[in-house]
Amino acid sequence: PLEDADGDLEILRPIYYWITARSDRLLYDYATVELRAIAKSGERRIRQSETLSWIKIQLRATGQPAWSESVTLRVGRGLLAALRDFGLLEGQVIKHIASFHLPLPAFCWIAFTLHTLGFTGTALVNHPDWKLFLLSPMHVENLFLQAHQHRYLEYDAAGAVFRVTFPASTHADYAHVILAR
Repeated sequence: PLEDADGDLEILRPIYYWITARSDRLLYDYATVELRAIAKSGERRIRQSETLSWIKIQLRATGQPAWSESVTLRVGRGLLAALRDFGLLEGQVIKHIASFHLPLPAFCWIAFTLHTLGFTGTALVNHPDWKLFLLSPMHVENLFLQAHQHRYLEYDAAGAVFRVTFPASTHADYAHVILAR
């Protein structure tokens, strides 16, 4: 529905990333665990050798047979290239964590979709998918507050209890809500 309503690529790209990461476990785990840990450490540079080591560790941890060096290299490069193409990394040869900004309409669309998948309240605010965007729980709450201020949704918080409601019940209707602003 966002494409049908001529949604801007700046809004669509993070949504495409979210969909891709949810369907690719290696990408999801790398972004939510390894990339997030690197970002939290204050390090900005992503070393290909460390990424390849991480892949090998994941294969061992899941009991999968080891890949050849060339396959591991291609997968590692593909992983980093995907993160660059989706805007989380920058650089052609030497990759760095980018100053990534999740546009508010994209955030709202993902929140709405998670809501339609059955996540509500605290489970929605603390959903692990927000880690894909290197967001802390505080950042997520801030985005919900901004979305509330823009009337993309209604957000109420009382301590650790959250209530989130949306002004539409279908994706087509919600596309009009977030693109009409």
